[in-house]
Amino acid sequence: MLLENKVASLFLFASPHATIGPKQLRLAEILVPFLHLSWLRFQISWPAKSEGAAPAGQRILTEREQEILNWIHLGKSNIEIGAILGISPLTVKNHVQKILRKLNVQNRAQAVGKGLALRIIKL
Repeated sequence: MLLENKVASLFLFASPHATIGPKQLRLAEILVPFLHLSWLRFQISWPAKSEGAAPAGQRILTEREQEILNWIHLGKSNIEIGAILGISPLTVKNHVQKILRKLNVQNRAQAVGKGLALRIIKL
């Protein structure tokens, strides 16, 4: 699967037939994104090599960034998050920008979606 012109995963399919028809190609196009997401979830939930280490998804963001992402998930604005955490809204904005960059997403909604997929957001 290609993500931003980079190979994110590679799946090989074998067939006893010499040729593959358009129907098989279409099924593969539909199936591959789901295989990729399943593979990502498996990798993230796989136990870390050292005991007590955080899951891979949680190591992407700092504790503060995870905390802010959880508040974003609950629909809070930068001003509200700043008031809750006792920091300025500008500091929250800086954390949000770092979260977006680290998760490689464009906006808060995508960050929440990826945070849920990577199990960074605690439900």
